[in-house]
Amino acid sequence: MVVVGLFDFDGAAGTVTASFKQYASNKGGTGPKVSSGAASGTYTVNADGTGTINLTTLG
Repeated sequence: MVVVGLFDFDGAAGTVTASFKQYASNKGGTGPKVSSGAASGTYTVNADGTGTINLTTLG
């Protein structure tokens, strides 16, 4: 399985949105199984460069 996504950080208010696609093997079928989704949440960055991201999937 592979997940490819894009995060959009607002740079000021601490909010983030994300969209992603998940590619999984499709045994016995043609091509991979593809799922997509979206998430939103919050983030913090500390002075030392560490931080957290909290996401909730949408839909």
